[in-house]
Amino acid sequence: MQCRDVRELADSFLSEQLLVETNHEVLRHLEACPACRSEIAARGLLRSAIKTAFTNAESLRMPDEFRSVAAARLRAAALHKNREWILGSWQQIAAAVVLLAVGSSALFFLSGRATAAERDAAGDHRDCAILMQLHEKPLSLADAAARYDSSFQSLQDMPADSMPTAAGSIQVVRRHSCEFDGRRFAHVIFRFQGQLVSLLVTADASQATSSGAAGSEPSLKQLPSVNGFNVVSFESPGHVVFLVSSLDKSQLSQVAGFLAGPIYRRLIGE
Repeated sequence: MQCRDVRELADSFLSEQLLVETNHEVLRHLEACPACRSEIAARGLLRSAIKTAFTNAESLRMPDEFRSVAAARLRAAALHKNREWILGSWQQIAAAVVLLAVGSSALFFLSGRATAAERDAAGDHRDCAILMQLHEKPLSLADAAARYDSSFQSLQDMPADSMPTAAGSIQVVRRHSCEFDGRRFAHVIFRFQGQLVSLLVTADASQATSSGAAGSEPSLKQLPSVNGFNVVSFESPGHVVFLVSSLDKSQLSQVAGFLAGPIYRRLIGE
């Protein structure tokens, strides 16, 4: 994909409207092209500024009187719906309820494809690792450990700045703590097989009662793709760890398998 193609797709990319395959192509180009990263970041800031200005514009705000009148008329219309229409629709509603009950597990899967934490991890990888566009300045891991979460200190030297694996070397690009949509992460960005990978650790109260046994290994979870990124996660007491990248699933699982054990043991204090 060329620079011209990326810039033509920029608005659709920022609106998350691209097909997964196209999104991957854009991301691969952005990782290698500082000029396009700068262009996308600038457009993102402009879109954010326009949205804020529109939201806060007094002249565009709905008058309270209009809101009250419209709400009253809608309520009145709802109360006077034709009785026959309601009775006729009841059968359709009942059939829909049955279908929902029968297919509840499938619907839950579709609506719950990505948790808020998974979406935040993917968003942080995009905005921080690739676009280098954050609303707040990142903190050092030492500062974040003192202010937010002492476990962040564990990633000061894990993984090592340069670490060989059977599938290729890991080269750390930067380490810090950043925030995405109110969620605080310890963030290590590294290159593996030519692609940027984000290692993200965040607090998770639902894991607070988990116990980590000495020498134990975490259970890796291959998650559905989020906004064009593949995601692997594992849990430790009080935390959840994500690896996010444009690497294909097998490659990402490979690097996750190499790192998960050492990071898990470091987080539980071994």
